[in-house]
Amino acid sequence: MISRPFIVLYASVLVATMGISMVSPLLPVYAEELGATGIWIGLTFASFAVTQTIFGPFAGRWSDRYGRKPFIIAGLLLYFVAALGYLTATSFVQVVLFRMLSGVGTSFIFSVARAYIGDLVPPGHEGRWFGVFATGDIIGFGIGPLVAGLLRKFLGFDAVFISMALLMASSALIVTLLLPRISPEVRLRAAARRESELSFRLAMSDRLVLAITLTMLVTSFSFGSTFSFLAVKLEGLGTGAVLIGLTFSMESFASALMQPFTGRLADRANRRVLVVA
Repeated sequence: MISRPFIVLYASVLVATMGISMVSPLLPVYAEELGATGIWIGLTFASFAVTQTIFGPFAGRWSDRYGRKPFIIAGLLLYFVAALGYLTATSFVQVVLFRMLSGVGTSFIFSVARAYIGDLVPPGHEGRWFGVFATGDIIGFGIGPLVAGLLRKFLGFDAVFISMALLMASSALIVTLLLPRISPEVRLRAAARRESELSFRLAMSDRLVLAITLTMLVTSFSFGSTFSFLAVKLEGLGTGAVLIGLTFSMESFASALMQPFTGRLADRANRRVLVVA
């Protein structure tokens, strides 16, 4: 299963998530410096989640039809544009708008990258290999805030946004040059295996699917509510940029250490019990 496509996609997604996570904890502080208060600070996260939620299901289905690689590249380029947008923004409204664009880019990158991995994984081994692949996301999300804190402390916000743009451009180049295209037959066969054509209403009629969806919704709401204002709170307490970045990095590093084990455990144990635990 450790093949060239897996390694290329793992590396490119790790680089991309590093770029994405560099700005996430700093955007509320950046928006506040541009005059944002209360609801607008919250919107720096909520707007991202809204567009990601809207486009996520479509991105997977479109990639089943038109190919994985173009959508991954498109998502990375959208994030590249968003990074330049943050760099040139003159108001917090512009920050929110470019954050919405980032949400679209994220839906293309991660939904389609996971679909690509699903094309490669043998049936019955999904938990193990999705767990391994997820470490790339989490390591990137762990490194990004710490690097951003260092850049902001010594070089300012502009250096963070420029670095993000460079990381997105390099990741797009990696995918363009090195990631093979998945044949239509393989895509459609994998899509059929995942039953991706089930309607949302039919999927939600399954009590287990509904329970998992609601659990993820509540968990994400709790995480987003905290994440939106934690950096602002720490900034108000006089916490330095590096320590703020380290605060956000620690959770991701701990999660990355556990992912391979929990993924393999999910293939062997009762997944419902694991979710409750």
